[in-house]
Amino acid sequence: MPFFEKVTRGKNVPRERLTEVAEHYDHFGGAGLINQRNRELIAALSAELLEHGCRLPIYWGNRNGNPLLPDAIRQMRDDGVQRALAFVTSAFSSYSGCRQYRENIERGRFEVGLTAAPVAKLRPFYNHPGFIEAVADRVGGLPWSLVYQSRSGLPGQPWLEPDIADWLREFPRQSERTHVVVIPIGFISDHVEVLFDLDHEATAIAETYGLQLIRAGTVGKHPRFVRMIRELMTERIEGLPPQSPGSLGPNLDVCPETCCLSARRARSIAAT
Repeated sequence: MPFFEKVTRGKNVPRERLTEVAEHYDHFGGAGLINQRNRELIAALSAELLEHGCRLPIYWGNRNGNPLLPDAIRQMRDDGVQRALAFVTSAFSSYSGCRQYRENIERGRFEVGLTAAPVAKLRPFYNHPGFIEAVADRVGGLPWSLVYQSRSGLPGQPWLEPDIADWLREFPRQSERTHVVVIPIGFISDHVEVLFDLDHEATAIAETYGLQLIRAGTVGKHPRFVRMIRELMTERIEGLPPQSPGSLGPNLDVCPETCCLSARRARSIAAT
């Protein structure tokens, strides 16, 4: 519960909603599983870097749970690190998926003090060939629709649509197909929002409507995804142009100051 309270601080999420989500974790022994997935990714990335003659140390800090980001920054300082690159496990450009991480990094550096190393966040990777190829390798070529999961916030607040539950209920009326494959492109690893929201809840809804739901794996520690992280580092260190198909969003390596503002901040700027 302390983890949820930290995640939702200032967001006015009802206590009963936190209790409901906490119960999801009980299905998996009370653990969120993200830390284990991060350990696996770090091990794979360490091997990838060593294979290519790169002996950079890897530090790991979480935004809302141990090991915390300020502790990682403090450890870097104690180890004499002069500057660092930050890879965040969020593929897409948005306030919570990109800019908020930058704010968290700077807040962590402020907590550590003037001796904290500068930390440069690597760009969002939703349009990097390594991410796209790893996702495609998990699912194969099929007709597709884009849907959303893991609704949060107050019941009266709008959410991205169509919700996967609504889509599953409507699909049998529009198609004679009896199988659906779900691939969670918004998450890079199999954690609670994948294992419960999709493997448990969405699967149960699908079965109610006569559908068999197959959930494709996340990119996890897919070799192409791990190589992508190294390539992102090389892009920044050597000043190479960002890799991406031109039709899949901007090719920005460094985010502009006004990129991905929070809704409150964007309204403030618009008002001035």
